[in-house]
Amino acid sequence: MGKWEWWTYSGETPFATVASADAGLTPVLPRQHITRAESSVLAAGSIKSSSSNPDTLRDPSFNMRLIQSNRLAAALFGLGVAILASAQDTYHVVYQYPNSPYTALENLAVRSNGQILLSTTSAPTTQLLDPSAASPKPVLLYTYPGATSALGIAQPQTDLFAIVVGNYSGFAGVKGSFSIWTLDLRGGLPGKAQKVTSIPEAEALNGASIVTGNPSLILVADSALGAIFRVNIITGQYVEIEQNSLLTPTGSIPLGINGVRTLGSNVYFTNSAQGLFGKIPFNTQGTAMGNPTVITHALSSSLTYDDFALDSSGNAYVTNHPQELTRITPAGVQTVIVNSTAFDQPTSAAFGTTSGLTCTLYVVTSGTSTTISGAVLAVQAC
Repeated sequence: MGKWEWWTYSGETPFATVASADAGLTPVLPRQHITRAESSVLAAGSIKSSSSNPDTLRDPSFNMRLIQSNRLAAALFGLGVAILASAQDTYHVVYQYPNSPYTALENLAVRSNGQILLSTTSAPTTQLLDPSAASPKPVLLYTYPGATSALGIAQPQTDLFAIVVGNYSGFAGVKGSFSIWTLDLRGGLPGKAQKVTSIPEAEALNGASIVTGNPSLILVADSALGAIFRVNIITGQYVEIEQNSLLTPTGSIPLGINGVRTLGSNVYFTNSAQGLFGKIPFNTQGTAMGNPTVITHALSSSLTYDDFALDSSGNAYVTNHPQELTRITPAGVQTVIVNSTAFDQPTSAAFGTTSGLTCTLYVVTSGTSTTISGAVLAVQAC
């Protein structure tokens, strides 16, 4: 079964896409401008997923005819579509790092006061950015000794952050270099950094997440081993708790499981090499209660899933290399929120926490090679 795409235009610049997984349908709509609000109306009406889950949703034709009747446009006759909305007014740049020195951002976490912690792979640092400032500018909180990169961030307790630290050579981790640190901001800035433990058998630690209902534990993905480690940030004890073929790398990309995020009794994950998004049931002791299952696959082999954020409804907002942000529903329906060169190698995302900003999704990028630095962007996600 094939796929088709319909691009709508503002002048000559494509800013919204419609894609269908139903090969029996032919795009009959004229290319036209649709507003952000209209995109939202249509997005609520997709009838078929591009994933392996063929869940039937609401027919979008009624919503589209409402729009078109108001605008005297052509009628939509029963097309099954999923809107891939991407309008420039849905995002803005919070801070663009200068190209010299080159700075690559890897991950982020948002404090309860709205400030953003940032980890960098171009240097082993955690930085702080206040997006509410008149002119936001990052400040250094800590540089981790004996390492080249800071990676995943989890917040198991309010203002207590667990940071993955280690060395990478390109996309390959350096075995024996990885450790877990905590950065405690409960006493104020710049906080107190403390090494929790080394994990010498780890080969490429990457994303990190909390364990629901247990403020002492975190889960850390190993992208090379295709495994998950459970780490007690109080005692320093750790154990490899999950290894599965759905977590392992394959092909030319040595990164299997990448991002991990917890919602309720499930740990969600991306696998960069296999191009899949899935979940694993976990209990409050950080023990897997079942096998990994696949929710969906990347829309194209040219896209690479990285880390992501989850909203309270279970929708995942996944960063896709080279320049996309994609929403995935629990049923596996995918919607491209942004496709823009401004999102140059996006690596992770996290929602705002303060009043009026809980629909604001912060996205970090690593930039291109060592010539264009990363950035922090804010996307209006709901």
